[in-house]
Amino acid sequence: PFGDRELGVLNMLSGQAAIAVQNAHNFEDRQRRIAELSTLNQTGQTLRSTLQKDDLIQLIYSQVARVLDARTFYIALNDAARDQISFPLAYEQGVCKAWPSTGPNSEEWLPRRGRKGLTEHVLHTRQPLHLPDQVTARMTGLGIEQIGHPSLSWLGVPILWDEQPLGVIAVQSFERENAYDEAHVELLTTIASQAAVAMRNAQLFDKVSSMTENLETLVADRTEALAQANRDLTMERDRLNALYRIMRELSNSLELERLLNRTLVLINHALTAEQGSILIRDSGNTLVYRAVVGRTPHNQEGEPMPLPRLGEWVRYREDQGLIGRLMSRPNSILINDLAATPQWETSPGQSRWQRSVLAAPLLSGEETRGCILLYHRAADQFTHDHQRMLEAIASQIAVTVGSLEIFDLLSESADRLGTMLRLQQLEAAKSQAIL
Repeated sequence: PFGDRELGVLNMLSGQAAIAVQNAHNFEDRQRRIAELSTLNQTGQTLRSTLQKDDLIQLIYSQVARVLDARTFYIALNDAARDQISFPLAYEQGVCKAWPSTGPNSEEWLPRRGRKGLTEHVLHTRQPLHLPDQVTARMTGLGIEQIGHPSLSWLGVPILWDEQPLGVIAVQSFERENAYDEAHVELLTTIASQAAVAMRNAQLFDKVSSMTENLETLVADRTEALAQANRDLTMERDRLNALYRIMRELSNSLELERLLNRTLVLINHALTAEQGSILIRDSGNTLVYRAVVGRTPHNQEGEPMPLPRLGEWVRYREDQGLIGRLMSRPNSILINDLAATPQWETSPGQSRWQRSVLAAPLLSGEETRGCILLYHRAADQFTHDHQRMLEAIASQIAVTVGSLEIFDLLSESADRLGTMLRLQQLEAAKSQAIL
């Protein structure tokens, strides 16, 4: 039998054992708390290490998995502007069901809107939701819709920034109830707070990056527009210089053939033509080649292209063929590919040497004095800018030709009058001598 002495010893030992057990529990709690604080500190540093949203989501998962059973885990993101929830990352029993780079691989994790599931409840209340057991019954009591497979234990916390829900972090267990306690709620809430800061930074970084890209695009577009404007101005300057040289050439000589040939050389150079001809009306429906310049390219068989001769005449019919159309209508003509436009009458084999054609009538008032023809062996060689430039040049050539014709008539009249005057003076001298 035990006496009072033994009972006292036993009470003393049990009291010491209780203190030791309590100290052990306190030590374990303290160690766990230190470990959790260390983990949270590392989590904060890790989440601040990236500004890429996809990388951040994966880091959140890896940090949660260090302190919780995260075999069944997901992150939901709230798009308030579109009233839509997406699930960039989801695991079920350790199997990945959604991944930022590949998207969801099952219908449950597709973006959704207008539902009343657990995720929507957490976003609406902006409070953590802990369902340690009887999950289905608790959901029914809260008016929450069952979406996906029912679990035995569920924990979800909101990702809040300035009281606005950015998303939800959730873990659940399909194997046992009471898988998570209040310490887990506090721990996951703290991680969610750190994640909110990191996600907000990532959002701001995305906006800044987007603005930077837009600005770079605008700058590039503006630079290209300025470069194009500079090219256009350069081309316009070159065209004006060419026009000036041509106009000056038209006023430098009174010899028609020499003037037209020198002018045609400048026109060919300015409009990148290989060959050019100027035809002047002779009489009726007859035109005469008064200027012919340019290279004589060879066709695929090596044959040189025949060129018309100066002084050679051609007859035309109203509105028929290229020359007939030019002489009948006050419009220039641009043909991008002579071989692909059978409506134009051509000489045999002409399209083998000449593909691009640019032509304009020489109009002086309502009178057509002739026409100018430009050719190139390549298709699509001339542009509408070339066409407008040739129209301006053709009108000046017509004025010059008219002026020279008037000058020739005046010169002939002056010669006739001079001859008549000399004859009269000679007769007068003879009469005076007789007298």
